[in-house]
Amino acid sequence: MRNDHRTVLDGTLVFDTANKLSARHELGSFNCKLKYSYVHRGLTTFEPCYDLEKKSWDLAVSRRILGGDLIKANYETLSQVLGVEWSCSSLVNEDGRVKVFVFLKGLMLETYSDMDMRVSASFNLAEGFHTPKLSVQSMWNFQA
Repeated sequence: MRNDHRTVLDGTLVFDTANKLSARHELGSFNCKLKYSYVHRGLTTFEPCYDLEKKSWDLAVSRRILGGDLIKANYETLSQVLGVEWSCSSLVNEDGRVKVFVFLKGLMLETYSDMDMRVSASFNLAEGFHTPKLSVQSMWNFQA
């Protein structure tokens, strides 16, 4: 049974704009994670993470491309799962909105929408190289 009344201590030490060290510890347990984050030239981020309880490393690398889109890859050594994700914002205009045409009772209405889209795939490398699990998420906020 999981303790619902737990206390978690989070801390971050920022060395400069490109380097920081974070720690998260659940008091009264061995659940503790240490993560280092390095941002290279403002576009590429490297984040190794060590889980003291599971004694395992995770690694995430992300890069900003195409006017704000984000490509991210992460690898979990314990589960041997490789994940790849694309967060899309390049389909929106400079106001952060998408022009959308809505057809309602034979009328075409022009409206704008805030949009967030994410495409992700995960590969379980412990099972060999198989077809990935693919996920597409989209969130729309319409305003007339």
